[in-house]
Amino acid sequence: AWLGWHTCEFGVRQGAYSMSVGEKKYDAAALLTKDHTEPGSIVFTMQHSGSARYYSGRMTLRFDQLPADWLDRAVDWCAEHGAHPYALLDEWEIANFRKRFGAASARGALRSSPVFIYKGPSTVYLFDLLAVDAVDARPEVITYVTLPPGATPPAPPPVLSFRR
Repeated sequence: AWLGWHTCEFGVRQGAYSMSVGEKKYDAAALLTKDHTEPGSIVFTMQHSGSARYYSGRMTLRFDQLPADWLDRAVDWCAEHGAHPYALLDEWEIANFRKRFGAASARGALRSSPVFIYKGPSTVYLFDLLAVDAVDARPEVITYVTLPPGATPPAPPPVLSFRR
């Protein structure tokens, strides 16, 4: 009995049972993205590429796989074909996004205000890539998202139907 108690106590002190709290940011950011974007949107992301697609039902595009001089072309093409482009970024990804695209693109500099800021275990931002230089002094800041108990169910798979 003592060995069992000691093992559990050691796990608690080391944070082994609280890891899921930090990982819930992926579900929460994806559900917020679903609430703040229209169906048929496309989300440029890296860290959230799988969870955003799975939990929000939005198509994702890994920005780290896009050539540095293609951001404006990709955003314009998506918009022209009916898919509103957004960028979903962890706080640490913003500098990487700006470094990769900022020199060649005003959109890549992310000078516009985010659509929302999620302040959970880490901070996550959603930017509207069509709103270049649109500065709103008060983006929506969300500090808590009520998630369903247990596992978050997936959204229906994303469907993109581009206009000609």
